[in-house]
Amino acid sequence: MANKQGQSFGYIKKDSPLHSLSGATKLIAFILLSVIAMTSYDTRFLVGLAVLSLVLFYISKIKWAEVSTVVYFILIFSLLNLVTVYIF
Repeated sequence: MANKQGQSFGYIKKDSPLHSLSGATKLIAFILLSVIAMTSYDTRFLVGLAVLSLVLFYISKIKWAEVSTVVYFILIFSLLNLVTVYIF
């Protein structure tokens, strides 16, 4: 699959251990880690999970330019959520 310039969403095939996993495996791991992170209040565990996420990001060989639009979108809505929770 060719990578189009400016493409924000889509699958870009890479040769990495994470890309070789099946879609079901990645989905189940994502759901489990998300539920664990949302139910945990231990800061040390959450920092460890953040470090694990950064290591997996590095292993997957994904470039920042490929995900920056999505990350900025998430950050904007997270800030909007924080402001509205504080106001109301």
